[in-house]
Amino acid sequence: MKDTVKNPKPSPTANGAQQLVVNFGTRNRDAFPIEHKTTWGALSSQLSVPDTTRGTLPLAEYLALDKEIPEQKRIRNAEKDGAYFIMGSFSKPGTRDAADIAFMTGFVGDIDSGTVSKEDLLVKLKGLEYIVYSSYSHGPVVPKWRFILPYPTPVSVADHKRTYAHWQQVFDGQLDTHCNTPAQLWYTPACPPDAGPYFEFITGVGDLFDPTRLTDLVPAVPAVVSTTSMQNSETALLPMPTEPVAISLEEQGRLIEALKNISADDRSTWVKVGIAIKGRLGDAGLGIWTAWSKTSAKFDEDDVDATWNSFTPRTGGVTLGTIFHLAKQGGHSSQPLAAMSAAQPIQLLPLFDIKEAKVDRFLQKPPPPRRWLLHDTLPLGKVGMVVAPGGTGKSFLMIQLAVAVATQTLLANYWTVDSPGASLILCAEEDDDDLHHRLQDVIAATVGQDPTMPALIKQRIFIKSMITENNLMTHSNERREIVLTDYVDRLALTARGIPDLKLIIIDPASRFRGGDENAAHDTTRFVEALERLRSATDATVLLVHHASKGSMNADEVDQGASRGSSALSDGVRWQMSLSKPSKLTAKKLGIMEPDRYQYVMATITKSNGAPPQPPVLLKRGPKGVLVATQAQTKKPVSPEMRMLGKIHWETAGGKTYTANSFEQKFGGATKELQLSVVAIRKLIVACINAGYLRKSTAKPIGVLELTGIIPP
Repeated sequence: MKDTVKNPKPSPTANGAQQLVVNFGTRNRDAFPIEHKTTWGALSSQLSVPDTTRGTLPLAEYLALDKEIPEQKRIRNAEKDGAYFIMGSFSKPGTRDAADIAFMTGFVGDIDSGTVSKEDLLVKLKGLEYIVYSSYSHGPVVPKWRFILPYPTPVSVADHKRTYAHWQQVFDGQLDTHCNTPAQLWYTPACPPDAGPYFEFITGVGDLFDPTRLTDLVPAVPAVVSTTSMQNSETALLPMPTEPVAISLEEQGRLIEALKNISADDRSTWVKVGIAIKGRLGDAGLGIWTAWSKTSAKFDEDDVDATWNSFTPRTGGVTLGTIFHLAKQGGHSSQPLAAMSAAQPIQLLPLFDIKEAKVDRFLQKPPPPRRWLLHDTLPLGKVGMVVAPGGTGKSFLMIQLAVAVATQTLLANYWTVDSPGASLILCAEEDDDDLHHRLQDVIAATVGQDPTMPALIKQRIFIKSMITENNLMTHSNERREIVLTDYVDRLALTARGIPDLKLIIIDPASRFRGGDENAAHDTTRFVEALERLRSATDATVLLVHHASKGSMNADEVDQGASRGSSALSDGVRWQMSLSKPSKLTAKKLGIMEPDRYQYVMATITKSNGAPPQPPVLLKRGPKGVLVATQAQTKKPVSPEMRMLGKIHWETAGGKTYTANSFEQKFGGATKELQLSVVAIRKLIVACINAGYLRKSTAKPIGVLELTGIIPP
């Protein structure tokens, strides 16, 4: 029997002004979506344009990937991974746990069967308010669709599941079973780079679909049969027992022990166990069922999720007693669980599968090479911080850094840029006039004489004054909890428009964070926001922060120089402190007292993965540009040091070479060392004779090794 709607009345809000609560995230692994209050019209506009830069494979190559082959499935998932939305609200901020769903504001239907035409789809949706767009694998031959129906008012999870059952029947079981999951994330419109012409976006104006008006709802809907090895004709949906009830830790342990005596290979048994667990524990039992399912060689994660989501509540059927009966047949001696009280605490589940922590993955291949923005100094794709008191020139140095990254020239005539590219600077203390003067001064003092540089600077540097904006990445809510705002996600969307982005500078920290800067918890939430931005852009995110008063006159600057909670220094991966030389330091360096304020000490107080470095003495130029003093300026690196440095980093990465294999791999004027094969051969001999290198006498024999002696 089909569902029917009782004389639905046209809704006066079935238009663009309909209010919705929607959660948005940046990618599949983003477990901290940001809640937005929006309108149906605004959501429609936001989803109307596809992202054609999300993946790199053409449509034909993407469709040719086999989902049954793990590596090809991983590539498919990575190609379409990107921004997502969830049509609902969570009771806890910054989560997407199904158990925390408060209410739903709309239904998303996904039809991936490839057999539903656009005409058929629109006929079934006729008379309703809707958005329809083609999904990532859609093409001219095999259509793939996603539709969104806004609810007239927020609805419960139960009503949302009724909606799923209704539309699953309407489309003859062709809806993706994930549509039944309230917390399911759905990717925003995107398509392969060559598939833009095939993208479809359609809106319909009509009544708002109201699940509370559904009647004659059939309580169970058959699951869609897939071709995975775990499925067979015995997968017809079985009824679930009673309403979910929490169990104690002791009872949970007994259940897990019982499952050890049951094989997960038989699908009929597998399904019955899943129904019994979900019937007693609800979605909180998914972790137990998944862990048990992994004991079978037939385990398929997608099949587990789809089958679990297909279980629906009904009275009667299999219970946990069935599990203990099956376990007893397998040799288990424990009795079934005692009567359970709903007042007992929700059971804990393992934090993660211990197999995921095995170090095999680190031993099977060498680690990837470290990436640097500044050579052996500032890592690429990490969160860092520059700490300084007012008046030291920190904002000048940040503009200098952006110019150096854009042009691949030395920063302050000292630091080498390894990864040239674009930079985005957000300044919340300087207006456009200040920024205009500073950029011109930096260009004139650094690369102004080179006619090729202006084009690179124009293409690669983006600076925005934010002094009149609300820039808070975190704020305190009505319960005085520090939560993320949508600022980071909006900034990440903005940054996507910058090709080859390598650096984002946030200046200063105080204008971009909420809460108490002396509170470790509040500060940690801010670091999480910065990490979220780093993850979304893969750029170095550099925070500019004020120094504490106590550090301003210290003879030695350390990691604790930043103002506020130490959680900020603890959370970032790199930190540089700028400070005026103390009187004692100035005296040691031969700097006269009247000249002391023209100098700045740049001290790297934290650098994960890089060797310790001495402080660098910088001198302020006529217009504030900082330059390393003559005594500090780096000398050109000798060919010996370039070669020895390369051997050091290759060895640290687990790679070793004989003299012959090294010269063959790295020899050539166009390669990294810019030395010919003959030149490298001569250098190796010279370094061995000078005692800088030796050939291993143990197995593997002949491998080049550093002796620890460094050339002068």
